[in-house]
Amino acid sequence: MPICTAHSKRSGEPCQRAAIVGGSVCASHGAAAPQVRQKALERLAALVDPAITRLAQLLQDADQDSVSLRAAVDLLDRAGFKPGDKLQLSGDAEQPLEIIISREPPPTS
Repeated sequence: MPICTAHSKRSGEPCQRAAIVGGSVCASHGAAAPQVRQKALERLAALVDPAITRLAQLLQDADQDSVSLRAAVDLLDRAGFKPGDKLQLSGDAEQPLEIIISREPPPTS
């Protein structure tokens, strides 16, 4: 997650908060404004086609099987063919039903 590029007015120190996705500043430094959020979404949307193209290239041309496999999994996930979430139910007649939703963390690249 990128760090906010703004600086404190009082101290002049760089902000240490996380910038919004697709943006360069945090909510406190202007990212909460609707027009800033809209531009961040537009920047992200503009990267979708090049990202899919690059994943397709990796799928076909990667020198390592692990890279090709990872690209294939990413493409399938984005196309809606990802594995289902695991739902675990437990309990007995004496206690209320406990529901635990377990999701696999997203893989880091």
